[in-house]
Amino acid sequence: EEEEAEAERKRKEEEEAAAEAERKRQEEEAAKPKDFSLTVRILRATGVTTTGEASGADTYCVARLGDQKYTTPAIEDSSEPSWTGAEHTFKVTDPKADELILRLWDQDDWTDDDKLASVTVKLRAIGLKDGEFISRRLRMYKHEGANQGRCDLYVELQSHGFPAGAD
Repeated sequence: EEEEAEAERKRKEEEEAAAEAERKRQEEEAAKPKDFSLTVRILRATGVTTTGEASGADTYCVARLGDQKYTTPAIEDSSEPSWTGAEHTFKVTDPKADELILRLWDQDDWTDDDKLASVTVKLRAIGLKDGEFISRRLRMYKHEGANQGRCDLYVELQSHGFPAGAD
């Protein structure tokens, strides 16, 4: 009987030690910096208007996430620009706090480029889960100086390494 009690005590100690080791492993894992990233594909824009020129805009899109920046090629003379292969993967510091800023610009040869429209996307608001791929139409509001109104930007987003609770 005494041997059984000793064996039971040892078994409980081993279980507690295993549980403690697992808890420490989980804490260490949680403390490690995570590698989050977001792939952004900029597809097309509709309803783009210029600041009053007779021809269409030479439109390009700038995507920013933190201090990272990606710029598409300019599509000449188009109010409905479409980009092929305009894709960039951004490092994400915090999927719950980071914001993706997208701006449309009109490229000018002789003067500063004109801001046409912009939108800010809070990553938390779109609720991406790890590996999830979504397509979105983003309503962009036009900048002062451009014809007032709105245009739409179509994008695809895919998360990499996002935690399950990022929404």
